[in-house]
Amino acid sequence: MKSLLQYETKDLIFLLFPLALPLPIPLNIKSFTFILFIFGLLFHIPKKELTFKNIFSEKLTLTCLLIFALDPVLSLLRGDGLYFRELRLILLIAPAIFFLARNKLNKIKGTLLNYFVLGTFLYIIYVLGFVIIFFIESSETFGFNYFLKYVTYHYLPNSIHHTYLGMYFCLATAIIMFHFSIKFYYKIILSLFILFPSFILISKFGILVLFTTIISSILVNTHKKINRVKRYLILSTLLFVAIIVYLFTFTDLFNPLYDSVYIRAVLYKTAFNGILSNPFIGIGNYAVKPFMESQNSEIGLMNSHNIFLGEFLSNGVLGFVSLLLIFYIPIRNFSVKNNLLELCFFTFFFVFGLIEHLLNTQNGILFIVFFLMIFNDTTKNVLNERISINNNASS
Repeated sequence: MKSLLQYETKDLIFLLFPLALPLPIPLNIKSFTFILFIFGLLFHIPKKELTFKNIFSEKLTLTCLLIFALDPVLSLLRGDGLYFRELRLILLIAPAIFFLARNKLNKIKGTLLNYFVLGTFLYIIYVLGFVIIFFIESSETFGFNYFLKYVTYHYLPNSIHHTYLGMYFCLATAIIMFHFSIKFYYKIILSLFILFPSFILISKFGILVLFTTIISSILVNTHKKINRVKRYLILSTLLFVAIIVYLFTFTDLFNPLYDSVYIRAVLYKTAFNGILSNPFIGIGNYAVKPFMESQNSEIGLMNSHNIFLGEFLSNGVLGFVSLLLIFYIPIRNFSVKNNLLELCFFTFFFVFGLIEHLLNTQNGILFIVFFLMIFNDTTKNVLNERISINNNASS
């Protein structure tokens, strides 16, 4: 494990963000470490690459710019004045800098992944210690399951929302299984160290995805007869369905999930009705929560809890298509490369996006933008080709 965490002193500025992202620290500190990360990348951009032509030739960067620009442009078209989400300013700058500094990112990519896993382990250790101390010092009497949920949801300082934490746990597990260069049984032990605490830390859906990830990864690593990507997709799908059937049919462990499913069904139906009434330019993100409440008072001020419906409702068909491009552009390039870790990331992005609007929260957008660009092979290929062409021309 020691070798997995080795780094050069000059690269310390790059390790702070992936380490801090899963930790229970204030969001402004996480944002600051991300700014430091971006600042550090600026010193690794080849000067000859700093042209508008280079920046705007990368499709994923353009798509991120489009997603940001839709808010102000469409709000003006609706006659609602100028509006944009400060949270999404990251989409204006970060993707372009990641793209231009891709050569540096490729060199430190493995270390960045390792430190994200380290941050995840530190979060688990911290929370388990906090729960034990709270239990010892508490004078109240709780049922065990309720106690764990109550403490982690309401008393844990700077705790991460269970849905986002579930997404972090799943990616950390995938990194262990498909990136770590250690013996296979060590991978299993580390994965179980993430799985067992997940029952008190993350959402029921997250537990389901995490368990499926671990089982699928084990099967993929032990059977070599067919293409690894195809095998992963097939086994993950079958296991996901099988586990759902089992949990809902033979156990009462996940009974609270029924309430969550019902609420989300109401949210999705309401959002879909809003999309049908405003399919072209949407109603604007600022109007989503009031609209949802006006259509169904039992919902309250809530968003769609679905990234696809949320973007469609907010910014119409352009918002929806832009989001699809975020998936299509990178997947088109890595699908033939048999890279299971990248496949896992986009799978998690998709499935957790079905239950949460990941680009509307700081924990979500920092995670998505960072790993989206880390796993974007398009930028690496385009940049390397362009540098090669420039070198040939100069010679």
